Amino acid sequence: MVVAVVAFVSCRRSTPSAGQDNAIQIPNEQFVAYMKHYLDDGYRVRMVPKGNSMLPTLKNGEEVVTLEHTAHVKPRDIVLALTDNGHYVIHRVMMVRGNTVMLKGDHNTTTEKARLEDVLARMVGAEPIPKAPKIRRKADATVRYMANPAFRIDAVDSLAWMVDTLNRQVDMHKAIVFNETALFLWKKVGRQPFSLNDMKDTLVGAYEVDDSLALGDCRKLLEEWMECELVVPVKQPGR
Repeated sequence: MVVAVVAFVSCRRSTPSAGQDNAIQIPNEQFVAYMKHYLDDGYRVRMVPKGNSMLPTLKNGEEVVTLEHTAHVKPRDIVLALTDNGHYVIHRVMMVRGNTVMLKGDHNTTTEKARLEDVLARMVGAEPIPKAPKIRRKADATVRYMANPAFRIDAVDSLAWMVDTLNRQVDMHKAIVFNETALFLWKKVGRQPFSLNDMKDTLVGAYEVDDSLALGDCRKLLEEWMECELVVPVKQPGR
């Protein structure tokens, strides 16, 4: 089972039927580098592996697995490792001998080798991908919003990960996609309570764009931010 991708546009939750349409393809080496940063810092990482080599334990693109950094591995552990042939896999440990780890996918007939230092993480859990909510929340022009205090936002290039600092966990199968305009708006309004009209006024003040068009674009963006829980409504006194 290779460590193939996935982040979904605006944090939309992945589903087997919609995954390919909304997926952002990230090269394995780059994706693993992102993961390793968090694993080495003591965070658990959740991601969606692809491939059939771990059937029936893991099904292709249908489960979210949770990984954590480990300094020790033993037979029967399922680990993320870089094999001697240069592939990142999530396979089961068959044997540990000195600095060599023998791995095998549950559905495979052959084994592969990895150095002990190239075992990056151990799988500690797996669950079906959560279903996307059927009802999308609507942006309300009378409500003020703020960045979700439960998360830290880590931007990397045009992507950002939501880091759960309380539980020390990162869902890397979801990513927020920031194009130039979205990133501009987030930097301007996202650090303090803001309204839909604040977003619109900021956009109109920086770009030559019609008010109604700007409002529509900002409404769509705000609803995407709400959908992935990047922002939450500010609690009003008495409500």
